Amino acid sequence: MFLFLAPFEEKTMRKHLLALPIVAAFAATPAFANDTPVAPWELGQFIGAPLHGAGFMPLGIVSGYDTDRGIIQVVSPNGGVATIHTSMLVADSRSQLQAPLLNKGDIAAVSTLSTSDIPFVAPSITVEDPAYYGPQ
Repeated sequence: MFLFLAPFEEKTMRKHLLALPIVAAFAATPAFANDTPVAPWELGQFIGAPLHGAGFMPLGIVSGYDTDRGIIQVVSPNGGVATIHTSMLVADSRSQLQAPLLNKGDIAAVSTLSTSDIPFVAPSITVEDPAYYGPQ
């Protein structure tokens, strides 16, 4: 079976086939690929700025910061308060602050449990090799 296309349909088909690799290349890169980590001394520039979470969901407004501890305080639209460590934060190319691992439920849970003074910290894994420390 052969599919015969009219000349204008064939040109349209070629255009779509040429655009497919370009679209696929952009779709393969994650949304946070160009984001940079935030250093504690940079936190002051984000006061009053919105904080976005997973899926660019608005989490709240940055209302305070502590450069010694490397944390920010966020107030959500419904009044919840949470503190977030710099290990959870990234700034994108437009200097917007993001916490890609958090969502609105995380902020609400912390506010409900009255543990807003304990910051969200990115999880880390430490592997200790007993052979490294020598024979016991």
